[in-house]
Amino acid sequence: DQDEEAAETKKDAEEKAKQPPAKKPTPRKALPEVEEETAEVDGKEAINALAVRLVARLRERGLAVADDDDAARKQIGGYVMTHKRGTTVDVAAVIRQADVDVGRRVHVDNVECPDNQGLANAFKELANYEFKVGDKFKGAA
Repeated sequence: DQDEEAAETKKDAEEKAKQPPAKKPTPRKALPEVEEETAEVDGKEAINALAVRLVARLRERGLAVADDDDAARKQIGGYVMTHKRGTTVDVAAVIRQADVDVGRRVHVDNVECPDNQGLANAFKELANYEFKVGDKFKGAA
């Protein structure tokens, strides 16, 4: 019995060795470094104004912030409140956290009907996800 088990284990190891190594995902281009920056906020209106400015900056960085301006402001406003100490907000920390939590925006070029841009982007994002989890059939569909 031990000889048979050893032979099966050896055979399994040989089969694994014959399989090509799993492909590593192509690394994305790194986001630009964030310089240290703080902002003074002295009330709710100042916090909202800072959140609006940060939403614009995050969109410029290519992050997938909500398309609706109010929803995006609320989303980033939460990060602002998390990194607020007294009346000072660590803006660099907000941007770094958004880089990690929000992720990058997916954009499909050459969509014939501009009304379908959002749908095309959603399908592309879903395909990217399926490829990442290893389901190439769903990712290619």
